[in-house]
Amino acid sequence: MPSSFLFILNRRGISLLEGAMALAILGLIIAGIWAISGSAFGSSKKNQLAEQVIGALDGTRSYVRQTDLGTTILNHNDLLRTGVLPTNLVRNGQVANVYGGSFNISASKISIAFSLTQIPSDACVDLLYARLGANSDAVNNLGFVGYVAGSYASMNNLTTDFRFNSVTSFCQNNTSFAVAFTPL
Repeated sequence: MPSSFLFILNRRGISLLEGAMALAILGLIIAGIWAISGSAFGSSKKNQLAEQVIGALDGTRSYVRQTDLGTTILNHNDLLRTGVLPTNLVRNGQVANVYGGSFNISASKISIAFSLTQIPSDACVDLLYARLGANSDAVNNLGFVGYVAGSYASMNNLTTDFRFNSVTSFCQNNTSFAVAFTPL
């Protein structure tokens, strides 16, 4: 027999310890990929929520500017019929946010308000702090006024404290909130 064949016969393969280490390393790699993909998915939903709010604001504001509303107050059903809302807000003929909760709108010539439900706290912080409140461009360019727990019916208690700790505390205690903007 050739010597290379004897070498193959004398080779013993991998030990149980080597196999366990290989499986542990493979498990860590899979866990890392899983964590990264989950983080990317969560970030994607946060981006979609911000796009929904800003898209709805743009469409609503444009409609309010072009229409003589007088004392009329529009709601999300009125705006849905006009076709000014972004298509990513409409699911099965209803207005809903990316997390499956409601996305109610109240618009008049003096204010635009959105009431959102079922928003996770991290998405709430991302929207109120990173996208709207702490960003002076958003406050100035989007006309962001403030936020309140519950619905836009309680806008008398509007919060304008955009500090990170305040927004984080608010979001941890509220999955339903409303945001207000100027119509200008």
